[in-house]
Amino acid sequence: PWPEALGKRKSKARGFAHHEVNSKLYRFTGRTLPDEVWFWADVKATDPGPTNLTVHVEDPAAGADEPATVRVRMLGYSHLPKDPDHDVEVTWNGVPVGTAVWDGEAPYVFEGKIASTNLKAGDNVLGLRASGEKTGGIDFVLLDWVEVDYERRVTVERRDQVAVRAADAGSDAAGERHADTARRVIG
Repeated sequence: PWPEALGKRKSKARGFAHHEVNSKLYRFTGRTLPDEVWFWADVKATDPGPTNLTVHVEDPAAGADEPATVRVRMLGYSHLPKDPDHDVEVTWNGVPVGTAVWDGEAPYVFEGKIASTNLKAGDNVLGLRASGEKTGGIDFVLLDWVEVDYERRVTVERRDQVAVRAADAGSDAAGERHADTARRVIG
């Protein structure tokens, strides 16, 4: 039996969100890259501002002990003699997370930390800006996907059930959000 004194309890678990929208098709001619590849967005040094994308996060734990981790997979599209070719500033809800720096027509996974106070329940804004500082203003990068790993809130709604989402809401190729919910009877 569930002790009455506990009432509605809250605890924490890990949350994970993977967002990927295949909205732009790019053709490549090199030997190491596929002939057709789909990407979410392109980021160019000539853009007037950052490329802002919405990333949905379900039930982050308020006052989490650890920062969240954001991973952003990009592919360098431009290739110039100057190394490194790519320099992309990454922000989360307007707060700098770090800078992705790499060379060539190659994939790169940026990983940075987000303070728990900057992770909102619902829609958050990921900003990407290619600086082009090292390449004379030329930098062209393709965004593939975004992942967020974070501490999330779990709520005991009734003394005989615990609500836990087995997978966080994420976007599929069509941009539709999905979340699986499982309830476990406690007895």
